[in-house]
Amino acid sequence: MRPRQNSTKRFSQQLASSLFKAWRPGRVSGSASQQVNAAHMPGGFTIAELLIATAIFSVILTGALVGFIQIGRMFYKGVSLTQTQDATKQVINSLRENIQLAASVSASQTGGGYSYYCVGNHRYTYKLGQKVELSDSPNHAATGNFGLLHDILPGSSACATPCAANCGDGAVAFNNPTELLGNKMRLGKFDIIQPDPSKTPGLYNLDIAVVYGEDDILNYTNKNDPSTAYCSGSLTNQQFCAVNKLSTTVYRGLHP
Repeated sequence: MRPRQNSTKRFSQQLASSLFKAWRPGRVSGSASQQVNAAHMPGGFTIAELLIATAIFSVILTGALVGFIQIGRMFYKGVSLTQTQDATKQVINSLRENIQLAASVSASQTGGGYSYYCVGNHRYTYKLGQKVELSDSPNHAATGNFGLLHDILPGSSACATPCAANCGDGAVAFNNPTELLGNKMRLGKFDIIQPDPSKTPGLYNLDIAVVYGEDDILNYTNKNDPSTAYCSGSLTNQQFCAVNKLSTTVYRGLHP
């Protein structure tokens, strides 16, 4: 009987020892170990960290937006300046070509409320400081909204005074005139000057100024002189404003 009792006792001791090892503190199952490790892992961003990151991103985004807006304004400023330069060159080129082939070039003439030059049979009628509105109906009266009109006179009209309708003696109505300025542009200066007829009878100096922009963004060094116009204000205002001045010299007829 004793051997059997000893065997039973040893089995009980081994079973108790195994159970104690399996459940003693410090030993957990696989899933429990993962839970313990997870408790020590980062749990994401705190609210404060998210607020700081959002504020930094907002500042960066605002700076980028301001930069894009400034680039856009600079682009429109470049477009305004290019269009004004093109209009000035168009006027200069028209005068140069016609002066080179003209039999005569008149001095500045006035009559009927108009100011004009005649280059051969090409008549240039101008109004300094008058803003051109191409969206309005054409109005070529002396008080109209034209800036610089170019038309061709009939062969025997000499340098006749322009008129829009009901022309009086010595005046000749406009003959399909062309506006040489673009929309929102105006003439600041329009001079065809013969410096010294006795020494250089065929030499003419051309001095042209073209201004682009609305009245509220233009200022003048001299209020009575449209050629002193300049763009005022910040780039926000100046993006739709430009001033271009161009001078050149041309000979009438053929010269070596």
